Amino acid sequence: MTERRRRQIRDQGRIRRSLSIVPSLFTIGNIFCGYFSIISTLRGNWDYAAVLIGIGYILDGLDDQKRAELIAERLRHWKSIKNA
Repeated sequence: MTERRRRQIRDQGRIRRSLSIVPSLFTIGNIFCGYFSIISTLRGNWDYAAVLIGIGYILDGLDDQKRAELIAERLRHWKSIKNA
């Protein structure tokens, strides 16, 4: 196996680990949007709170989608290991 191929295999593992962090980042963003929407509601900024709730709604959808993709990828990986 060439050195270039070994490096590609190492990089694939590193990329997969970093992609598993993405759904957690969406969740953290959703938490911040919820928190700041509550704060802005208490201060009387209703428009700003509504925008933050909308952004949180979008982040929640993206979180669910990415998490489902990662679960499907991991299941395919484990099935391929099991069948080998």
